[in-house]
Amino acid sequence: MIHTRSCRVTGTNYHIRSKLMTLERDFLKFTPGPSLNDRDRLRVTIGSDGQIYLNRKTHSALGKPEAVHLYYNPTRQVIAVEPAHPRLADTFPVKKRDHGGAAIAAQRMCRHHRIVITASEAFTRPEINNEGFLLLDLRETTRVGGWVRSVDGKTVEERAAEREAARKVREEEREQLLLARAQAQEARSREREKQKLRREIDKKNAAELAKREREIERARQDWARRDPVAAAKARAEAAKPQPATSPPGKLHLF
Repeated sequence: MIHTRSCRVTGTNYHIRSKLMTLERDFLKFTPGPSLNDRDRLRVTIGSDGQIYLNRKTHSALGKPEAVHLYYNPTRQVIAVEPAHPRLADTFPVKKRDHGGAAIAAQRMCRHHRIVITASEAFTRPEINNEGFLLLDLRETTRVGGWVRSVDGKTVEERAAEREAARKVREEEREQLLLARAQAQEARSREREKQKLRREIDKKNAAELAKREREIERARQDWARRDPVAAAKARAEAAKPQPATSPPGKLHLF
């Protein structure tokens, strides 16, 4: 009987292990567990803007510091928060919130270590160690924002994709506008060069014409000095009024 019961227990355990192996292979286990009252546990979230939010219990467990030091372990992907004196230059201020929690503006640290947060994430196992440091594992988070659909049925990711697509369209339009402006400026520059060349040609022609007129006038004066009688007759002929001419086929009556 004892042997039989042992076999049954062993078979049951094997069956349970088989089910667990099948579940782990085909499904993803939700490790954060059920929602609990945030007042009774440590709760820390980090937003896409790099803000780290502490609930009242976490802030109290840290000693309600006015400033903290922030550390990051890139290998373990863990953020460490150490309470610090607010007068130190390299500390991050802790701003109290209306509901009793606190917020830490960690944008610069996230940018420095290239920590990218696409949506609000809650740390599933925030821990305060024996040294009083708050440890936040970026590999153990669950999304608490970004998945909620708006009135038009779009998620935050979809809206972000649309904004990125719109930004690319604006950049293309801006590049086309800049190209059109450059082409127009080049056309105006060519037109100015043409006008400048025309003015130079007109100026050169006017100078040559004035030179020829001066030469003609000089020649006329020389001729008048050599033959004043003929020059006087020529001037008299030029001063006479020209007779009116009748059209062909008509008789002009005086």
